[in-house]
Amino acid sequence: MNLPLAFRPVDSRAARSALLLGSFFFLCATAGRLSAKPSFTGLGNPLGGDGTRAVALAAGRPLVVGISLDHTSMFTAQRSFRWSPQDGATDLGQLPGAAVTLADRISPTGSVITGTSETRQGRGYSEQAFRWTREEGIVAIPLPPGTATGNSILALSDDGAVLTGIADSVAFCWTRAGGSQSLGVVAGEIYSIATGISADGRIIVGQSGRAGTIEAFRWTQEEGMRGIGFLPGSNENDEVFISADGNVIVGTAFFDQLTPQQTGQVFRWTARTGMVALPFPPGQGYGEAHAVSADGITIVGEGRLSGSTTVRQAFRWTLEGGMEDLGFLPGGGDLSLATGVSADGSKVVGHSDSIDGVVQMFLWTERDGIRSVRDVLVEDYGLKLDGWTLVSGMISADGRSLAGNGINPAGQDEAWFAHLGD
Repeated sequence: MNLPLAFRPVDSRAARSALLLGSFFFLCATAGRLSAKPSFTGLGNPLGGDGTRAVALAAGRPLVVGISLDHTSMFTAQRSFRWSPQDGATDLGQLPGAAVTLADRISPTGSVITGTSETRQGRGYSEQAFRWTREEGIVAIPLPPGTATGNSILALSDDGAVLTGIADSVAFCWTRAGGSQSLGVVAGEIYSIATGISADGRIIVGQSGRAGTIEAFRWTQEEGMRGIGFLPGSNENDEVFISADGNVIVGTAFFDQLTPQQTGQVFRWTARTGMVALPFPPGQGYGEAHAVSADGITIVGEGRLSGSTTVRQAFRWTLEGGMEDLGFLPGGGDLSLATGVSADGSKVVGHSDSIDGVVQMFLWTERDGIRSVRDVLVEDYGLKLDGWTLVSGMISADGRSLAGNGINPAGQDEAWFAHLGD
């Protein structure tokens, strides 16, 4: 397939979890929205290098977080920026001594951006999580007491006041009042990683385990960290997400973890039902979740034949309608992944192979089915995209904005932003 290196789908489930978590939060505030007029904007190359990539999109405001690319360097992405139609691009800066700044999360209100700075040390590098605000600029997030090697943020609350992630192989959280604190591990396990947080910051989810066993957990200040169990026969829970309201935990259960041909099955957990297996997508023997709607009623991801990585097909599951395949773009048939969903579950985005094997971002709705985002913008909204290929991207929680990665008319990697109007 004709997919540029910078935009090839990542096979690591943890990496996809880290990339996909910023699309799961719901925002009710309306401040900062664009006018009703649809628009498309290439973000250019404001910080130098030879391209840009979009990594996060605010829930209900026209704010994009991007990174500059330099394909001639061993560190592909070196600096990060915040972009809005009103302000253009703002360089997030660097922590002292840092060689690379990789922003990858934005709070739904757009007020807080998080990421990781990398400082070169000989042939390697060390990582330091950061938090950026317009008022304070870029500020390092300290390690929890007793840790030493590095930390990273994988999720943040709606207001950006609670951050969570991993430090020294143990989940941690940060608040302004309490600083950084370790969340510990599930009893009997040796490591943990926090991958999701409720909108109000009160509930944190992730994974805790050891060699051969990985269990999803739910953490609260009152109860601490507790495992939520396994599907029968499973020994690994991965891709763990939480709905914005905190009531639903979603993930992928894996069977035969130590063999090369794993079988994955999507699960959905609530306090009332416990862990429930979702059916496989039609004709498939494998399911993997990539995103959940704000209310936990809609789940999207991919299905494939058990043990196969060759044909991957996007799915959407709803509490009322069950499991359905979303298909492929015209001319495709080998790859479609659903990677994001609007807060109400009505719009799904992802990417699919298409004619001549070209991978394009898609938008799915119940009315129109699966369509390339480029076709939607040109045919439905009359926007000019001559020479552009839109490869992959994200949808805002309110469903009105899209941002992503593409190839511009000059053949360069360039981030973009589109507003669908009100």
